[in-house]
Amino acid sequence: MAELAKLNEKINEAELKAQRAEEFRRINERVNRYVGTAENSIQSGLVSDSDWIDKSEQLLATHDAKTYMDADRIAKYQARLDETRKKLRVHNIKTSIERSADILKELETRVAADPFKGADEQAAHRVFTDLQTLQNRVLAEFSRVPHDEPEIKAVLDRVAAANGKIEAASGKWAIEKMQERFAETWKYSSKPFEGWEAEKLSADEAGRGRVEGLGKTAQAVRGTLYWMNGAETKQVAEKYKDNPVVAETMKMAQKTLEEASAKLNDGFNAVMAAIEAKPMPDRRADQSMALFLSHDAKDLFAGTKYAESYVARAAALDTKWKAEIARIEKERAETLKRMTAEATAAWSRIDPMVDAPIFDPSDAERLKGKIVKIKGYWNRMAWDFDTAQDFAADIKGTPVAGNYAPHVRAAFNDVQQKSHWGIDDHTNWDLICIVEGPGQVKRRVTTEWKDANTRQVIMKTESYVAEPCVKITVIGMRAGPLAVGPK
Repeated sequence: MAELAKLNEKINEAELKAQRAEEFRRINERVNRYVGTAENSIQSGLVSDSDWIDKSEQLLATHDAKTYMDADRIAKYQARLDETRKKLRVHNIKTSIERSADILKELETRVAADPFKGADEQAAHRVFTDLQTLQNRVLAEFSRVPHDEPEIKAVLDRVAAANGKIEAASGKWAIEKMQERFAETWKYSSKPFEGWEAEKLSADEAGRGRVEGLGKTAQAVRGTLYWMNGAETKQVAEKYKDNPVVAETMKMAQKTLEEASAKLNDGFNAVMAAIEAKPMPDRRADQSMALFLSHDAKDLFAGTKYAESYVARAAALDTKWKAEIARIEKERAETLKRMTAEATAAWSRIDPMVDAPIFDPSDAERLKGKIVKIKGYWNRMAWDFDTAQDFAADIKGTPVAGNYAPHVRAAFNDVQQKSHWGIDDHTNWDLICIVEGPGQVKRRVTTEWKDANTRQVIMKTESYVAEPCVKITVIGMRAGPLAVGPK
C-alpha cells in the first residue's frame, strides 16, 4: 500500500506537470501570435494604430498569462511590445509628415499671395472652400500622432500660419460671409415657430390642467435655446461680439426667448391658478394632473428662469393632493367597515324571517314561482358571463342568472354611492330569490385557432355563447356593505 501511495503521488505530479505544460503552450502560442501581429501591424506608407499592441498588453495582464508563464518570458514579450510601440511612434511621425508634405506645400503656395484678389463672390467662396479643404487634409494626417512632438508642432505651426494668411486675405469678404451665414442660421431656426406671437391659451383646456394653444410658443422657447446654445452660435457670438450684424441677431434671438418664455409663463400660471382654485378632482386619472404638470414644467421651461419655481409649485400641489387622497381613502375604508358591520347585523335579522329552502338547480322545475335562498356565491356577471343580468353564477354545475327587483336595485345603487368603494363581487353573496323557470345566459368562451397541419395554436379569441340557465329574480341580498330584504 505504501508503494502504491508513492506511485499515485508520482502519477499526480506527472499529470499536474503535463497539465501546466499544456496551459503554458496554449497561452504562450496566443501571446506570441498577438505580439507578432502587433509587430507586423506597422504598415508602410500609412499612419497605423496601436490596437494590436494594446490587445497584446491586455493579454499579458490576464490571470492565465501570469499563472502559466514565468516573469522572465512575460518581460521579454513586454520588451518586444515596448520596442514596437517606439517604432510605431517614429513611423507615424515620419509617415504623417511625408503624407502631408505635398498638401501643405500646395496650401502655402496658394496663400503666398492674396488668393482672393480679383475674385467675385462666387469665386471667392470656392477659393475659401478649397483652402479650408487643404487645411483639413493636412490636419487629418496627424489625428493619430501626439501634437506635442517638435516635428509635428512645426508642421502644425505652418498650417496655423497659412490659416492666418487666409483670414487676413479674406478680409471684408470673410466677415460678410460670416454675417450672412449667422443671420441665415437664425432665420432658418426660427421659421418653424413663426406666428407664435398670435397664439392664445385654450381656456377650456386650461381648466383641465392642459397648456394647450401655445404649441408654437413652446417651440419658440426650445428652438431659440437650442440655437443660442449651439457650439457654432456661441463661437461666432463670442468671437464677433462687436460685429453689428452678430450683435443684432443675438438681440433678436434673446428678445424672442424672453417674450416667448414670458407668454408661456402667463399661460402656465393661468393653468396652475385654475387648478389650484378648484377642489381636487374625484376621478383617479385626473388626480395625476399635478404630477403631469410638474413634468410639463420641466419640459416647457428647461433653460429658462421659470423652470425651478413651476416644477416646485406643481410638485407641491401633487403632494397636497396625495395627502388628500390618503385622507379620503382612510375615511372611505372606515365607512366601508362600518357599513359592512351594519349590513352583517341587519342580515342576521332579515335572513331568519324568510322561511325558504337553499336553492338546488336540479329541483328548479318544482320550485318555479317559489322563494329560495342562494348562499355563499360570487357574482360572476361580467367575468364568466355577459352583463345582460345583474347576477350570474354556476351553482352545482348549472348556470343561474337573473336581475334585481326594483327595491333591491335601488338599495344596491344607494350603497354603491355611499360606500364609495362599491360592492365587491369577489366575496360571498347571500341571495333571497324567486325562481322564474328556464332561460338563457351567455357564457364567455375562449376559442383556440390551430394550424390544420401542425396543430399549433395560431391565436385565441373570446366570444359569448348562449346556454340554458335557471332564471331568478333577486328580492333580497347581503353583499359586503349591503343588506336588503324582501319588500
